[in-house]
Amino acid sequence: MELMFSEYFQPGGFFFEVRKKNFSEAKSEEVVGAIKSIEVNNIDDAEWINIAKSIWDFPFFARMYRDRCVENGADEKKYDAFTMDLYQATERILRRA
Repeated sequence: MELMFSEYFQPGGFFFEVRKKNFSEAKSEEVVGAIKSIEVNNIDDAEWINIAKSIWDFPFFARMYRDRCVENGADEKKYDAFTMDLYQATERILRRA
């Protein structure tokens, strides 16, 4: 799972692109969908810790790049909805709910 998340920071990955002011709604949905697909009740503590360490700062990164992406033409409401979805999906994992 951790390798999958590292792909988002590689060239062409979601966070690599938003850092360059390129917001893709499809890629944002992919990130949120990957996090939502994690079944926290079906993983052991060690795996949960590794996943939590991998994703805990995703909402921070998304928020940090928001203004850059909006200035470059991203739809403000869609970006804000994405950041809220990402925050909620990440919080569910961190709370192990």
